[in-house]
Amino acid sequence: MRGLSATELLDVWAQGHAQPPPGRALLLLAAACPEFEPAALARLTVGQRDGLLLALYEQTFGPRVTGVAVCPRCAAEVELAFDAADIRVGGPPPEDGPPPTQTLIVEGYEIVFRAPDSNDLLALAADEAAARETLLARCLVSVAAVDPPNLAPEVELPGPAPLSAGTQAAIAAAVDAALAEMDPQAEVELNLACPACDQQWQALFDIVAFFWDELTAWAHRMLRQVHVLASAYGWREAEILALPAWRRQYYLEMVGG
Repeated sequence: MRGLSATELLDVWAQGHAQPPPGRALLLLAAACPEFEPAALARLTVGQRDGLLLALYEQTFGPRVTGVAVCPRCAAEVELAFDAADIRVGGPPPEDGPPPTQTLIVEGYEIVFRAPDSNDLLALAADEAAARETLLARCLVSVAAVDPPNLAPEVELPGPAPLSAGTQAAIAAAVDAALAEMDPQAEVELNLACPACDQQWQALFDIVAFFWDELTAWAHRMLRQVHVLASAYGWREAEILALPAWRRQYYLEMVGG
């Protein structure tokens, strides 16, 4: 991974306007991780992807994460601040290759599954219930009935019956629970407390949405700086973006920007 220049960040931001969040994440990583082919980045698990995004955020904006949450009880704004290292989950470095799988036995069925990747997220429907079903279906590698024990070889087993709604729900719950351990960086929960009403709750931290919000705010500031300096000195955008941040700031102070 390498850090991105101001020009590269603006290019990614411009390209990502029409992209859904998974597409934006891949744009950022494709620019910062030339050691990965784009298709390989899309095959990384969501947790592996988010780990890389967290590292890129640190390189781009520093280690501190600050934001605001809304209390679910009284709607008060709750400020939050922590270091990126506080939510980093250790694990092997991401690498291209077949996705790891895990096997569970649920209600007499052997379930082989893998963790979701960016391709899966891009395929999801807008409807939350349909999205969950689609995601589970894409991540199931195989579902097979466990052979009953002690059957004579000549006994013919009936063909596979459709899974009942209860069994499907049990499989979904078991896979969800296993994924939390299999790919823990994919779901980072923050423990929050409201100083106004003492409400305590957990909130998911979405590194993709947070990174993109920070990038958007930075891009707006940067484009304003380009406008001010171009108007004052007649410089081209590329020349202004190539300046170190401290020099840009120095010129802005001189022109009252």
